[in-house]
Amino acid sequence: AMWSSVSTTITNAFAAMGKIKINLKLMLMWTALTWILTPLLMSKYGYNGVALASALVASSSIIPMIILKRMLSVKLFSNVWPQLLSALLMGIFLKWLLSLLVIGHWILVIPLIAAGAILYFAFIFILTGKKLINELRSVKQLVI
Repeated sequence: AMWSSVSTTITNAFAAMGKIKINLKLMLMWTALTWILTPLLMSKYGYNGVALASALVASSSIIPMIILKRMLSVKLFSNVWPQLLSALLMGIFLKWLLSLLVIGHWILVIPLIAAGAILYFAFIFILTGKKLINELRSVKQLVI
């Protein structure tokens, strides 16, 4: 999902720049990869082959990133590392918390989701601080 969200954003950027031919070539590549890899890997590995084919096609989404990087000066990692690190820290903490709790009690799902959201936003605030506050202010100005 992460790869597709990034590649979708990048293909939208290509469309906005009038580079539709790049999008067409990427779509043809992804379609061909899907049609070729899925039957081949499925016949060899069964359902796991379908998953592997899907993972390989998704990993090819790095190609639009490389193309965009050649066209523009884009600092992708510097813009996403706080979110990635926050998600990783939240996941580690929730995994640890789940190991302490009795599994199978559905009543704990909502508090765990709330704890995850609080942790994620706390880590985002710790990592980005001023930038987050400035972005919230700009959103507030747009809404009000």
